Amino acid sequence: MAHALAGAAAGMAETAVMYPLDTIKTRLQAATGLGPAGSIVQMTRQLISTQGIASLYRGLTPAVLGAGPAHALYYAVYEQTKATLGARQSGQSPATAAAAGVAATVVNDAVMVPADVVKQRLQVSQGQYRGMLDCVMQTWQREGPGAFYRSYPVTLFMNIPWVVLHFPLYETSKQLMAPRHHGTEGPAVQIVAGGIAGGVAAALTTPFDVVKTRLQTSGEGVSLRSALNAPALMRQIAREEGFGALWRGNATAEAMHRT
Repeated sequence: MAHALAGAAAGMAETAVMYPLDTIKTRLQAATGLGPAGSIVQMTRQLISTQGIASLYRGLTPAVLGAGPAHALYYAVYEQTKATLGARQSGQSPATAAAAGVAATVVNDAVMVPADVVKQRLQVSQGQYRGMLDCVMQTWQREGPGAFYRSYPVTLFMNIPWVVLHFPLYETSKQLMAPRHHGTEGPAVQIVAGGIAGGVAAALTTPFDVVKTRLQTSGEGVSLRSALNAPALMRQIAREEGFGALWRGNATAEAMHRT
């Protein structure tokens, strides 16, 4: 319970603090006509100059509301899976951390994906929604309830490799650095290890993040069948916009995961 409550509080706080970066990332990934010149600075200036600084926080409510229960379940499942696999008795291992992370991700994403759909649609909106509830109602009426889970398979394709990479890197980095700090895992070790693991994992999974954003911000034209075929969507994006489009927002994602 303590891990779940701490995870919920941390998730909500992190979401609120890092939200402007998340908005820029979503805008970069959703845009189709930026070309290679699209950048964090350019998008930020454009968004603030045309829609005001408040636009950086559009969609924050569903993001925070979703982050609380999603992160609570994530850490509860993560710790319970580690205990079930015997981590407390045999010590933490990269394989155990990865398995626990995968189990936690499946549950976390089931809760977070619908909130993320609403969040991203509000982030890229041009005033067509009056707020969170209006976005939910319009999406439901136009596309049906399936629209809120259209990106779930792609999200798992992104997040499962992410945790498989992240948690072993995180635990290994801590083990390598801890001896230099007399065997302790203080805040400095955890921050550095988290930055290394998060940055590497984010860099390698960004193409799936781009596909997820496109699916979540699209309308009725995307079917569940096409949503399941992430490689085909990646090939289409690369063919129409260039290979670099698949890595759009990568710098923002790395900054978010390193912080």
